[in-house]
Amino acid sequence: MSIVFLHGFTGGPTSWDAVLGHLLSGPCAAERKLCPVITGHEGSVTGPRDGWPAQPQSFEAEVDRLAALLPRGTLHLVGYSLGARLALGLLVRHRVRFESATLIGGHPGLDDAVARTARMEADDALAARLADAGVAAFVEEWEALPSWDTQRTLAPARLAAQRALRLSHDAPRLAHALRTLSLGRMPSWTAALAAMDLPITLVAGYADTKFRALAETMGKALPDARVVVLGDAAAPFGHNLPLEAPGELARVIVGMVNV
Repeated sequence: MSIVFLHGFTGGPTSWDAVLGHLLSGPCAAERKLCPVITGHEGSVTGPRDGWPAQPQSFEAEVDRLAALLPRGTLHLVGYSLGARLALGLLVRHRVRFESATLIGGHPGLDDAVARTARMEADDALAARLADAGVAAFVEEWEALPSWDTQRTLAPARLAAQRALRLSHDAPRLAHALRTLSLGRMPSWTAALAAMDLPITLVAGYADTKFRALAETMGKALPDARVVVLGDAAAPFGHNLPLEAPGELARVIVGMVNV
């Protein structure tokens, strides 16, 4: 089996390093691990822009681009945040490719048209600020979001590595990804959940109340799902579980792959 890891927005393949470190030994040691790059997250420009790959122009096009990168054979799909939303798209559009999945901080899409429009407009405005002000200013704004409050007590070296990864991105390409892969432009796949006849584990952090609720709702709609909440009042993990709880998350993935 191969395990496919899809990172979150402003992340990259190295976002999974701590999780992968826990998988180097034990039941998943021999499994192939694949960490494709989501469009717009290729890093800083080191050559002519016209030499870079064309970016997909829709959420569905990015889903299909990722599907084309994956090998044939048995696949377990892992996605975090934006990666979880793209993973859900892969399960809808390319179901036959996957044996099972672990979705971390996932969202099935917005059903309400007003909410979709508001999210598109908000992400478009954020993308415009990113393109105009540059990555450094954007990262300052991004890291101040309440979603990351639970990270404040992490080791400075871990936070510095995350910031360095965020700062490595190219502003125009990251802005395009923010617009194109916005939750507001993602199709709503709520109605498709009932047809996903494969084992899916939905993971959320104890302190990530919004995504805990989403996981519970999605779990009730999926035919073969379980919901796992990592952390507790003493260890209130938040949204970014690959960063905050890599060991705990690795154990969940091992449990899914070795059933």
